[in-house]
Amino acid sequence: MAAQWHVSSQREVSDFFGVSRSAVKGWLEEGAPRKKQGKSWVYDLSAIARWKIERAQTVATSQAVSEWRDRSQEYNAKLKQLELQQKQGELMPTAQVVDDLRELYVEVRTSLMAGKNDLPSEVQDQYEEVIRDSLARVVADLDARVEHLERK
Repeated sequence: MAAQWHVSSQREVSDFFGVSRSAVKGWLEEGAPRKKQGKSWVYDLSAIARWKIERAQTVATSQAVSEWRDRSQEYNAKLKQLELQQKQGELMPTAQVVDDLRELYVEVRTSLMAGKNDLPSEVQDQYEEVIRDSLARVVADLDARVEHLERK
């Protein structure tokens, strides 16, 4: 199965492929792949690159064949770039990021709560409340950022 790299906005797609947002909108109108996730669209960069390659391969004129070769090389290079970034640890599947964040949250909370036992008993409850409130604000901020990205 081919690797998948998801982004949540047309701007990210246009930035990755080095084209205008209107070009991306045109691709979508022509059938570029995307998936509905809740209220938002998710764009798989590797699927779009493959779609562009397949579309480029259908061009029939000799002038277009030359352009197809250039574009095909460009999109193959983009796929290789994604694969290299994943290999180097710069890209991770979305599910892995979510799982890692959950684990990190539990570790941070456990570590911070364990520190309350080192404090005088009269401030332990207050310390626990501050930690809970702080972590709740961090989680709310992350939720808001995710919502913002999903709306793009």
